[in-house]
Amino acid sequence: MIEQWPAWDTELFLTLNGWGVSWLDQVMLLFSTIWLWIPLYALIAFFIFKKFPLTQAVIFMAACVVGVVLTDQGSYWMFK
Repeated sequence: MIEQWPAWDTELFLTLNGWGVSWLDQVMLLFSTIWLWIPLYALIAFFIFKKFPLTQAVIFMAACVVGVVLTDQGSYWMFK
């Protein structure tokens, strides 16, 4: 099953790319902007701070930020 994922991914990419619809380009550009995702991140942070004590929430959020930064920069330098 896992061996088929790259083929499915390639097939989906080629299918979406082959449609040639211009509005889909605009949708993809919208989803790639950071401003669209800030409300979602704020909502997640709100629920984390609501559920956990302050020190645990801060540690968890800091660990998440460090993890995102490391994976983002790591993938940037690995694929550059």
